[in-house]
Amino acid sequence: MYQWNSRKRKKLINLFIERRVDGIIVSPTHGVDIGCYLRLKKEKIPFVFIDRRIDGIDTDIITTDDFMGAYEATSHFISLGHKKIVLLNGPEYPCSTIEKRIEGYTTALKNNGIKDTKIISLSDKTLDQKKYGYMAIKKYLASGPLDFTAVFAINDSLAIGAYKALVESGARIPEDVAIIGYNDDEMDQYLDVPLTTISQPKYEMGKKSMELLLKRMNDEVVKAGDTYENMVMKPNLIIRKSC
Repeated sequence: MYQWNSRKRKKLINLFIERRVDGIIVSPTHGVDIGCYLRLKKEKIPFVFIDRRIDGIDTDIITTDDFMGAYEATSHFISLGHKKIVLLNGPEYPCSTIEKRIEGYTTALKNNGIKDTKIISLSDKTLDQKKYGYMAIKKYLASGPLDFTAVFAINDSLAIGAYKALVESGARIPEDVAIIGYNDDEMDQYLDVPLTTISQPKYEMGKKSMELLLKRMNDEVVKAGDTYENMVMKPNLIIRKSC
């Protein structure tokens, strides 16, 4: 699925270039040939990255502090008494946002004297997020008894897949296993046990991205010696009933 998305992203960017769009806001996908973005630069079409970055491409970037979001989520588990906390990774790894979230998770454990880190993932990158989370937890539970009390999922879709797999296994949420996701998707509050999550300031990120793009479109180009803007916004822990 993600290879397909990468090919589609490359095709769309090249189409935008051919149609001479004035500017683009891009949430880059891992695996896209960076030649697309180099071509945008060559054609002098301004673009802004939102939510994540691509190494080797200099442009304006709007992200949230993924390290701190993951650190706060893991620290919340620890404050509730959890010591066996696993991280559920996703099919889009590796990418800049996930790397920072993993770093936040491991650092929070280390700073609290917890040495037992565990990352659950699958080798299959073709699954959609919910199915990936579901299958990853199902496969892990099939290999032995439940040996964790909390799951920090890299995003909410993975968390929902994990939620389904855990409930099917007989685990109670949050009495047996607590769950925290990331993104604060609209569906979170409608689960039988509403999902605790890390919220990103999506409106503010979109607004700032558009402001930066308009700035570049109005010929405020980055000249030699100047720097692009790299804005990192603060995420927030939204506590619901899953932990």
